[in-house]
Amino acid sequence: MRPHGQMGMHPPTMTPPVPASTKVETAKTTAKGEQFFIIASLDQSKSEILLKRPDEVTELVNATPKTQYFDENGKPLKLSDLRAGDTVWVILSGGANPTAIHIRKGQMTIAELHHYYLDYPEIK
Repeated sequence: MRPHGQMGMHPPTMTPPVPASTKVETAKTTAKGEQFFIIASLDQSKSEILLKRPDEVTELVNATPKTQYFDENGKPLKLSDLRAGDTVWVILSGGANPTAIHIRKGQMTIAELHHYYLDYPEIK
């Protein structure tokens, strides 16, 4: 017999924690190999740019004298023309220590946002 007030409850079962996925999602790139970022910060003295993807993942990249910079209209820029908060399309090379090959300042359109980050069938 159960004591008064207990309704046949069982102790809670402990479920093991679900391990975090070890699969690293590859960055979304355009046909030209560009990836979209927001500039989080710049260190011009070290030629380093901290970039942030729309999914909040950051990546520290190096700029070299060969890195090319362009504005929205394709006109040349310099590293010093870029600011934190700017949105850019970047072509990177290298693995553990990526280098920016090409940086194009520009916004992401709604169509690009849907294509690269919100690929839901009901949106199309």
